[in-house]
Parts: sequence; structure tokens; C-alpha cells
Amino acid sequence: MFAVLHPAIAHLSIEQIKQLHSRYLAGEKVYTLLDEYQIKSTSNHLQGLLPLKILSAQLCPGCDQPLLQKWETKSSGVSEPFCKPCGHIKNGNCHCTACRAERISVYNGKWAFEHLPYSALTLRDKILLLALIWQPDHSRATINRFQGAGEFCTSTSGSLQYIKQLRRLGAIKLVYAENWLSDIESVVEYSLENTAWRSNVSSDDNPNAPLSPEDLIAKLNFDLDNTVDEFDYETLTTLIEQISVEDAFQYSAEQLSKQNLEMTADAKTRETLSILLETTAMESVCAAAWEAAKSVGKALDSGVAKNRRHASNMFPNTLKKRVEARVSKPDAWKVQRSPFHVSRISRILHDRIFGGDDAIVSWPLSRYYNEVVMPRLIYGKRPI
Repeated sequence: MFAVLHPAIAHLSIEQIKQLHSRYLAGEKVYTLLDEYQIKSTSNHLQGLLPLKILSAQLCPGCDQPLLQKWETKSSGVSEPFCKPCGHIKNGNCHCTACRAERISVYNGKWAFEHLPYSALTLRDKILLLALIWQPDHSRATINRFQGAGEFCTSTSGSLQYIKQLRRLGAIKLVYAENWLSDIESVVEYSLENTAWRSNVSSDDNPNAPLSPEDLIAKLNFDLDNTVDEFDYETLTTLIEQISVEDAFQYSAEQLSKQNLEMTADAKTRETLSILLETTAMESVCAAAWEAAKSVGKALDSGVAKNRRHASNMFPNTLKKRVEARVSKPDAWKVQRSPFHVSRISRILHDRIFGGDDAIVSWPLSRYYNEVVMPRLIYGKRPI
């Protein structure tokens, strides 16, 4: 079947049009063919005059209408079938709404159709999930800042790690990915800030329907307020340490960036920060990170460091030395953390569970565990 004929070729039969097209592909001049077939047109191009083919047997996945196809050209060959209303193109790189939804569904796997029972969530899962959803009206949760709250996690690498954990569990599923790559996995990996997620948790009584964000947040808040105890100590302190390291790591990376250096010693820096934060307050560690970044920047400028990578690789040991030097200077300046830079995971941990005390910044982790975490878990007491 064919679309309505262009007025310039309305006097021709379909067989004549096919013959005309065949002669064109064989190499005959367009202006000669236009003259012979008595086609009056100001265009020297034949393609725009030919009626679109209607492919009755090939339907659009978006609107279920027959796909259309342009005639073959000498330069481009056979074109891909397409749908005008939906923008669908029949190839693997189509970015129409239907194809994007299909790829997202494939990415979600079985969780595109199944829901995770609430009882399958661990305490760690509940904290991360509550931090991601954050507010009931955010049915499309992101890692980006919400009004009145910080990012999901201060570092992109940390955000990716926690999102992947929740996704593998089935607690969340992807609902949007920026339309720049057909490979959804790559969008999540390299453009996580341009994705949106939805909770995928059902009540244990009705596994066929997900809980609304309002109901899920209410259940999560209730559990965090009433069910944590001393048996959760390891879970909570492990997560607190991870988040503290990510906060300090992100700050360190930002300071290196100000010296036109990239963070190259990721693993070593995180290992060093984990050790330092145990006995040194974050506000002091971050101040030392500022000093260390300045120091390795000067090492590059003076030639002590052979190149930028060498300078960046010097950062962990320089940071350690700066922290050690601060021990003898109790009045040394410290980094003041703005509330705007507190991640949502930190807010759940230190505001919701442990009573809003920001001692996590001004105390070493060992002291925070003994004076904030343990009293809350054993006696239910939040710091005053």
C-alpha cells in the first residue's frame, strides 16, 4: 500500500512509479525522467515526490499503526521503516518512547513486573531506600538535591554503589534514563544524575501491588524510630563509616580539582581516610585534606612531582602527615560543614536515628560510636 500521491505524479499508476524509480536507480538522469513522465516539479530530486510505502504487516510498538518507509535511493540505499506520530524507527538505536520503555523494562528484569516484599528489607536497605525516596511526592526519586535536603550521597561513586544494591535487591526500579544512549546500563553507569527511580516494595499481605511512597515512608520511619537495637550496631557503624569516608573523599577530590589535579589514588585515599576518621574528627581531616591538596599542587609546580599523576598519587601520604602534624596544634583551623552539603543518607543516620546531633563532624568515629550510637541502641536515648 502507498500513501496519497503527490499532485505532481497523481497522473501516474503505481506500476509506472515503480518503473520510474527502477530507471532512476539504474542511473538515468532525474530531469530526463521528469520530462518523459510529464512530471511538473521545481525540484530536481525524485525522492520527495514518491509516495511513502505503507507496511501493513509491520506495526509500530507505540501506536500499533502500520510503519512507513521511504523509497530506496542511490546514495543511502533502503531506509528503515518508521512511524510519523511516534517517532519510532525500526532499528536498534531508536529513541522513541516505546523503545525506551522497552529497554528500561529489560534493564529492570523480573522487577519490571514483580515487587519486593517489605519483610525482605534489612535495616541497611531501609536507610538507603528512605534516603533515596526522601519525600512522598518524589515518586521519581533521583540522587540529586531536593529542596531542603542534600544529595542522596555526597560522591557519585557512593551513589552508584548504593543504587545498584537497591536495584539488585528489587527495592527500586528504573523509570527514566536520559535519552542519549540506547544502552541503559551505560546511562546508569556514566550519567546516574540523569536517571529516576521508583520504589518497588509491596506489603507482605499484598505482593501484587507496590506500596505508595506515603505508606512506604511511614513504615520505614516507624521501623527506624522503634525497632533498632544493640544487634544493629555493626550494620549501623559500617554504614556510618562508609558515608563518612565518602564525605571526606568527595571533599578531598574537590580540593585536588582546585589544584587542577584529578583524584588518581582512589582506593589508597579511601583506606587512609578510613583509618584517620577513626581517631580524628572529620572537620580536622577535611582541613588536612585542603592542606594536602595545596601541598601536592606546589610539588607539581616546583618539579618535586614528575607529572600530574605523580602529584595526585602523593595525596594519601601527604594527607596522613598533615593530620599527624595537627595533633600538636589543637587550635588549628577546621572545616565548617554547611547543612546544604549534608547527604540524605547522613540525615537519616544522624538526624533520624541518632537525634540530630552533628557530632559526627566534630568527633572521631570511635567517640561517636561510644557516646552517640551505643546509648541510642542499648537505652533508646538520643543525645540532648
